[in-house]
Amino acid sequence: SPDLIIIAARPGAGKTALALSIAYNTSVLGNVPCGIFSLEMDGVQLVRRLASIDTGIPHERIRNGQTTDDEDRMLGDSIDKIGSSKIFIEDRTSMNIRDIRTKATLLKKKHNIGFIIVDYIQLMSGTDVKNKNREQIVSDISRGLKCIAKELEIPVIALSQLSRAVESRADKMPQLSDLRESGAIEQDADSVLFLMRPEYYGMTEPIDINNVEYPVQKLAICTIAKNRHGSTKNIAMEFTGSTMQFRNHHLSADKVVKLQRQSDGTYSKQDLPF
Repeated sequence: SPDLIIIAARPGAGKTALALSIAYNTSVLGNVPCGIFSLEMDGVQLVRRLASIDTGIPHERIRNGQTTDDEDRMLGDSIDKIGSSKIFIEDRTSMNIRDIRTKATLLKKKHNIGFIIVDYIQLMSGTDVKNKNREQIVSDISRGLKCIAKELEIPVIALSQLSRAVESRADKMPQLSDLRESGAIEQDADSVLFLMRPEYYGMTEPIDINNVEYPVQKLAICTIAKNRHGSTKNIAMEFTGSTMQFRNHHLSADKVVKLQRQSDGTYSKQDLPF
Protein backbone atom coordinates (compact mmCIF):
# COMPACT_ATOMS: atom_id res chain seq x y z
CA SER A 1 0.00 0.00 0.00
CA PRO A 2 -0.60 2.42 -1.64
CA ASP A 3 0.85 1.10 -4.91
CA LEU A 4 -0.70 1.06 -8.36
CA ILE A 5 0.37 -2.24 -9.90
CA ILE A 6 -0.15 -2.80 -13.62
CA ILE A 7 -0.36 -6.33 -15.06
CA ALA A 8 -0.13 -6.10 -18.84
CA ALA A 9 -0.14 -8.65 -21.64
CA ARG A 10 -1.56 -9.43 -25.05
CA PRO A 11 -5.14 -10.80 -25.21
CA GLY A 12 -5.32 -14.41 -24.07
CA ALA A 13 -1.93 -14.41 -22.34
CA GLY A 14 -3.39 -14.77 -18.84
CA LYS A 15 -3.92 -11.34 -17.24
CA THR A 16 -7.24 -12.26 -15.65
CA ALA A 17 -5.91 -15.71 -14.68
CA LEU A 18 -2.98 -14.15 -12.83
CA ALA A 19 -5.25 -11.63 -11.10
CA LEU A 20 -7.58 -14.44 -9.98
CA SER A 21 -4.63 -16.53 -8.79
CA ILE A 22 -3.61 -13.54 -6.64
CA ALA A 23 -7.19 -13.16 -5.37
CA TYR A 24 -7.44 -16.88 -4.59
CA ASN A 25 -4.19 -17.04 -2.63
CA THR A 26 -4.79 -13.75 -0.84
CA SER A 27 -8.53 -13.72 -0.23
CA VAL A 28 -9.75 -17.33 -0.30
CA LEU A 29 -6.71 -18.86 1.42
CA GLY A 30 -5.42 -15.77 3.22
CA ASN A 31 -8.83 -14.28 4.18
CA VAL A 32 -7.92 -10.74 3.05
CA PRO A 33 -11.07 -8.95 1.76
CA CYS A 34 -10.80 -7.63 -1.80
CA GLY A 35 -12.87 -5.97 -4.48
CA ILE A 36 -12.85 -7.11 -8.10
CA PHE A 37 -14.13 -4.69 -10.75
CA SER A 38 -14.60 -6.78 -13.88
CA LEU A 39 -15.62 -4.96 -17.05
CA GLU A 40 -14.92 -7.98 -19.29
CA MET A 41 -16.27 -11.08 -17.50
CA ASP A 42 -19.34 -11.51 -15.31
CA GLY A 43 -19.29 -12.66 -11.71
CA VAL A 44 -20.44 -16.21 -12.49
CA GLN A 45 -17.50 -16.72 -14.86
CA LEU A 46 -15.05 -15.41 -12.26
CA VAL A 47 -16.40 -17.64 -9.49
CA ARG A 48 -16.30 -20.63 -11.85
CA ARG A 49 -12.63 -19.93 -12.51
CA LEU A 50 -11.92 -19.60 -8.80
CA ALA A 51 -13.65 -22.93 -8.19
CA SER A 52 -11.47 -24.54 -10.87
CA ILE A 53 -8.36 -23.21 -9.15
CA ASP A 54 -9.59 -24.42 -5.77
CA THR A 55 -10.65 -27.93 -6.82
CA GLY A 56 -8.22 -28.62 -9.67
CA ILE A 57 -11.16 -29.63 -11.90
CA PRO A 58 -10.54 -28.38 -15.46
CA HIS A 59 -12.42 -25.16 -16.12
CA GLU A 60 -13.78 -26.37 -19.46
CA ARG A 61 -15.46 -29.39 -17.83
CA ILE A 62 -17.07 -27.16 -15.21
CA ARG A 63 -18.27 -24.73 -17.87
CA ASN A 64 -19.71 -27.50 -20.06
CA GLY A 65 -21.35 -29.38 -17.17
CA GLN A 66 -19.21 -32.50 -17.68
CA THR A 67 -18.33 -33.07 -14.02
CA THR A 68 -18.92 -36.33 -12.14
CA ASP A 69 -21.05 -36.66 -9.01
CA ASP A 70 -17.94 -36.63 -6.81
CA GLU A 71 -16.69 -33.50 -8.59
CA ASP A 72 -20.09 -31.87 -8.15
CA ARG A 73 -19.78 -32.38 -4.40
CA MET A 74 -16.26 -30.91 -4.51
CA LEU A 75 -17.59 -27.92 -6.43
CA GLY A 76 -20.38 -27.41 -3.90
CA ASP A 77 -17.85 -27.31 -1.06
CA SER A 78 -15.62 -25.01 -3.11
CA ILE A 79 -18.44 -22.57 -3.87
CA ASP A 80 -19.27 -22.45 -0.14
CA LYS A 81 -15.62 -21.68 0.63
CA ILE A 82 -15.40 -18.96 -2.04
CA GLY A 83 -18.76 -17.54 -0.95
CA SER A 84 -17.64 -17.27 2.67
CA SER A 85 -14.45 -15.46 1.66
CA LYS A 86 -14.76 -11.70 1.37
CA ILE A 87 -14.39 -11.29 -2.37
CA PHE A 88 -16.73 -8.62 -3.66
CA ILE A 89 -17.34 -8.59 -7.42
CA GLU A 90 -18.73 -5.67 -9.39
CA ASP A 91 -19.28 -6.82 -12.99
CA ARG A 92 -21.05 -3.93 -14.70
CA THR A 93 -19.76 -3.58 -18.25
CA SER A 94 -19.67 0.20 -18.12
CA MET A 95 -17.77 1.76 -15.22
CA ASN A 96 -15.73 4.92 -14.90
CA ILE A 97 -13.20 6.00 -12.31
CA ARG A 98 -15.88 7.73 -10.20
CA ASP A 99 -17.95 4.51 -10.02
CA ILE A 100 -14.92 2.51 -8.90
CA ARG A 101 -13.86 5.12 -6.34
CA THR A 102 -17.37 5.24 -4.83
CA LYS A 103 -17.74 1.46 -4.64
CA ALA A 104 -14.18 0.90 -3.37
CA THR A 105 -14.67 3.54 -0.65
CA LEU A 106 -17.85 1.80 0.53
CA LEU A 107 -16.11 -1.59 0.55
CA LYS A 108 -13.21 -0.13 2.52
CA LYS A 109 -15.53 1.36 5.14
CA LYS A 110 -17.83 -1.66 5.41
CA HIS A 111 -15.47 -4.60 4.89
CA ASN A 112 -11.96 -3.10 5.18
CA ILE A 113 -10.84 -4.48 1.81
CA GLY A 114 -7.10 -5.01 1.49
CA PHE A 115 -6.80 -4.41 -2.26
CA ILE A 116 -8.82 -4.06 -5.47
CA ILE A 117 -8.44 -5.54 -8.95
CA VAL A 118 -9.60 -3.68 -12.07
CA ASP A 119 -10.02 -5.76 -15.25
CA TYR A 120 -9.16 -3.84 -17.41
CA ILE A 121 -8.16 -0.20 -17.99
CA GLN A 122 -8.94 0.05 -21.72
CA LEU A 123 -12.58 -1.00 -21.12
CA MET A 124 -13.22 1.78 -18.61
CA SER A 125 -15.24 4.79 -19.70
CA GLY A 126 -13.92 8.27 -19.20
CA THR A 127 -15.44 11.18 -17.29
CA ASP A 128 -15.69 14.70 -18.69
CA VAL A 129 -14.58 13.37 -22.07
CA LYS A 130 -15.51 16.41 -24.11
CA ASN A 131 -12.59 17.57 -26.29
CA LYS A 132 -10.36 14.75 -24.97
CA ASN A 133 -8.67 12.07 -27.03
CA ARG A 134 -8.35 8.47 -25.85
CA GLU A 135 -4.82 8.99 -24.51
CA GLN A 136 -6.00 11.86 -22.30
CA ILE A 137 -8.94 9.76 -21.08
CA VAL A 138 -6.63 6.85 -20.16
CA SER A 139 -4.34 9.36 -18.43
CA ASP A 140 -7.28 10.46 -16.25
CA ILE A 141 -8.12 6.82 -15.50
CA SER A 142 -4.58 5.84 -14.47
CA ARG A 143 -4.21 8.95 -12.31
CA GLY A 144 -7.59 8.20 -10.73
CA LEU A 145 -6.56 4.62 -9.91
CA LYS A 146 -3.38 5.89 -8.25
CA CYS A 147 -5.46 8.38 -6.24
CA ILE A 148 -7.76 5.56 -5.06
CA ALA A 149 -4.72 3.60 -3.86
CA LYS A 150 -3.48 6.61 -1.89
CA GLU A 151 -6.86 7.67 -0.52
CA LEU A 152 -7.81 4.17 0.69
CA GLU A 153 -4.23 3.13 1.50
CA ILE A 154 -4.55 -0.13 -0.41
CA PRO A 155 -2.82 -1.63 -3.45
CA VAL A 156 -4.71 -1.27 -6.73
CA ILE A 157 -4.00 -4.01 -9.29
CA ALA A 158 -5.07 -2.86 -12.74
CA LEU A 159 -4.92 -4.98 -15.87
CA SER A 160 -3.94 -3.46 -19.21
CA GLN A 161 -3.75 -4.50 -22.84
CA LEU A 162 -0.54 -4.32 -24.86
CA SER A 163 -0.33 -3.00 -28.38
CA ARG A 164 0.29 -5.21 -31.41
CA ALA A 165 3.91 -4.07 -31.55
CA VAL A 166 4.83 -7.15 -29.49
CA GLU A 167 3.77 -9.43 -32.33
CA SER A 168 6.24 -7.85 -34.75
CA ARG A 169 9.32 -8.68 -32.63
CA ALA A 170 11.13 -12.00 -32.75
CA ASP A 171 11.53 -12.47 -28.98
CA LYS A 172 7.90 -11.45 -28.15
CA MET A 173 9.04 -9.97 -24.83
CA PRO A 174 6.89 -6.93 -23.94
CA GLN A 175 8.37 -3.49 -23.30
CA LEU A 176 7.02 -0.43 -21.52
CA SER A 177 6.44 1.26 -24.86
CA ASP A 178 4.01 -1.55 -25.75
CA LEU A 179 1.45 -0.34 -23.21
CA ARG A 180 -1.52 1.05 -25.08
CA GLU A 181 -1.77 4.79 -24.38
CA SER A 182 1.42 4.04 -22.45
CA GLY A 183 2.69 7.43 -21.27
CA ALA A 184 0.34 8.03 -18.35
CA ILE A 185 0.08 4.38 -17.29
CA GLU A 186 3.86 4.01 -17.18
CA GLN A 187 4.22 7.28 -15.26
CA ASP A 188 1.53 6.63 -12.63
CA ALA A 189 2.32 2.96 -11.95
CA ASP A 190 4.57 1.96 -9.06
CA SER A 191 5.10 -1.46 -10.62
CA VAL A 192 4.53 -2.80 -14.12
CA LEU A 193 4.42 -6.57 -14.68
CA PHE A 194 4.36 -8.10 -18.15
CA LEU A 195 3.24 -11.64 -18.93
CA MET A 196 4.58 -13.71 -21.81
CA ARG A 197 3.84 -17.40 -22.37
CA PRO A 198 6.19 -19.01 -24.93
CA GLU A 199 3.65 -21.73 -25.78
CA TYR A 200 1.19 -18.95 -26.72
CA TYR A 201 3.55 -18.11 -29.60
CA GLY A 202 4.36 -21.71 -30.51
CA MET A 203 7.91 -21.60 -29.13
CA THR A 204 9.57 -24.95 -28.45
CA GLU A 205 13.18 -24.23 -27.47
CA PRO A 206 14.14 -23.91 -23.76
CA ILE A 207 14.41 -20.33 -22.52
CA ASP A 208 17.16 -18.85 -20.35
CA ILE A 209 15.90 -16.89 -17.33
CA ASN A 210 18.54 -15.64 -14.90
CA ASN A 211 21.10 -18.15 -16.21
CA VAL A 212 18.73 -21.09 -15.83
CA GLU A 213 17.15 -22.88 -18.81
CA TYR A 214 13.45 -23.63 -18.52
CA PRO A 215 11.39 -25.88 -20.80
CA VAL A 216 8.57 -23.97 -22.47
CA GLN A 217 5.85 -26.40 -21.34
CA LYS A 218 3.60 -24.52 -18.87
CA LEU A 219 6.20 -21.73 -18.66
CA ALA A 220 5.09 -18.14 -18.12
CA ILE A 221 7.61 -15.32 -17.93
CA CYS A 222 6.68 -12.48 -15.61
CA THR A 223 8.78 -9.42 -16.40
CA ILE A 224 8.98 -6.73 -13.73
CA ALA A 225 9.59 -3.87 -16.16
CA LYS A 226 9.14 -1.07 -13.61
CA ASN A 227 9.61 -1.26 -9.88
CA ARG A 228 9.64 1.93 -7.87
CA HIS A 229 10.83 0.03 -4.80
CA GLY A 230 13.44 -2.34 -6.19
CA SER A 231 15.08 -4.00 -9.15
CA THR A 232 13.62 -5.10 -12.47
CA LYS A 233 13.95 -8.73 -13.50
CA ASN A 234 12.34 -11.75 -15.16
CA ILE A 235 10.61 -14.38 -13.03
CA ALA A 236 9.73 -17.91 -14.17
CA MET A 237 6.17 -18.96 -13.33
CA GLU A 238 4.11 -22.03 -14.09
CA PHE A 239 0.75 -21.72 -15.86
CA THR A 240 -1.74 -24.58 -15.83
CA GLY A 241 -4.09 -23.98 -18.73
CA SER A 242 -6.81 -26.43 -17.69
CA THR A 243 -7.47 -24.57 -14.44
CA MET A 244 -6.07 -21.19 -15.62
CA GLN A 245 -3.84 -20.95 -12.57
CA PHE A 246 -0.42 -19.40 -12.03
CA ARG A 247 2.03 -20.86 -9.52
CA ASN A 248 5.67 -20.55 -8.56
CA HIS A 249 7.76 -22.56 -11.00
CA HIS A 250 9.04 -25.79 -9.47
CA LEU A 251 12.25 -26.88 -11.12
CA SER A 252 13.01 -30.55 -11.72
CA ALA A 253 16.47 -32.03 -12.12
CA ASP A 254 15.68 -33.83 -15.35
CA LYS A 255 14.44 -30.72 -17.15
CA VAL A 256 16.52 -27.76 -15.99
CA VAL A 257 20.17 -27.01 -16.52
CA LYS A 258 22.24 -24.09 -15.35
CA LEU A 259 24.43 -22.07 -17.68
CA GLN A 260 27.96 -21.82 -16.32
CA ARG A 261 30.18 -19.10 -17.76
CA GLN A 262 33.63 -20.33 -18.73
CA SER A 263 36.90 -18.40 -18.68
CA ASP A 264 36.80 -18.01 -22.48
CA GLY A 265 33.38 -16.30 -22.28
CA THR A 266 31.36 -19.26 -23.53
CA TYR A 267 28.74 -21.19 -21.60
CA SER A 268 28.45 -24.87 -20.81
CA LYS A 269 25.41 -26.70 -19.49
CA GLN A 270 25.72 -28.33 -16.11
CA ASP A 271 23.03 -30.21 -14.24
CA LEU A 272 21.72 -28.41 -11.19
CA PRO A 273 22.33 -30.18 -7.86
CA PHE A 274 18.98 -31.31 -6.36
